[in-house]
Amino acid sequence: MDGCISQGVRDQASRAWRVATAFAETAVGSTAALESLLACLYRDDTEGLGHLRRVAELAIRIGEELGLPAEDMADLQRAALLHDIGRFALPDPPALAATRRDAATLQRRAAQVQMACAITADIPFLAPASAMLAASVECFDGSGYPEGRRGEDIPLPARVLHLADTLDTLNAICDALAAPAETAGAEVVRQTGSRFDPEVVSAWLRSEVAVPPALVPWWSSPARWN
Repeated sequence: MDGCISQGVRDQASRAWRVATAFAETAVGSTAALESLLACLYRDDTEGLGHLRRVAELAIRIGEELGLPAEDMADLQRAALLHDIGRFALPDPPALAATRRDAATLQRRAAQVQMACAITADIPFLAPASAMLAASVECFDGSGYPEGRRGEDIPLPARVLHLADTLDTLNAICDALAAPAETAGAEVVRQTGSRFDPEVVSAWLRSEVAVPPALVPWWSSPARWN
């Protein structure tokens, strides 16, 4: 058993070292260079790369609706593109089903995010994005990870990234299960005020071409601010 654990630790360290070396050797100094590196890392995972790009696009759209400064927007885009690289070192175990969005999933995501931060925090161009990423699994009510921060103690870009990542993941799950298109949005609304910042959720809905009919009652109610 100890040997298996030791081998697992060695494998994890080896994977983390390979990704960290790729970032260090590339000397990432622009978003274009970052996207090029990610395209190489994800060359065998087009869906994973597509997820990164969709999350970045959604995060930017929400950030624009919230009026984030241009500098924060640029770092938010990079944080979104980086948010899953921890999975190279800490892949999801088979037992952690893609459809689960519970505390175990959040804990695993937090560990993956911290690994991503460890890889990127010392790269000057990526350091601000890494700081945003570090808080992106915190929940609005303080039930998130790794520090249990709550409300406005969580940086606003991190709150945006948390919603954008979760929403794209839920949309993919709904597609796989042939669930109604509004299911993901309804789940986000259900967790508004607990997992997600109501202001960020409202900004997401404002950024939509049209509010999904099933969400209109929530969108139309002042209770959404509570």
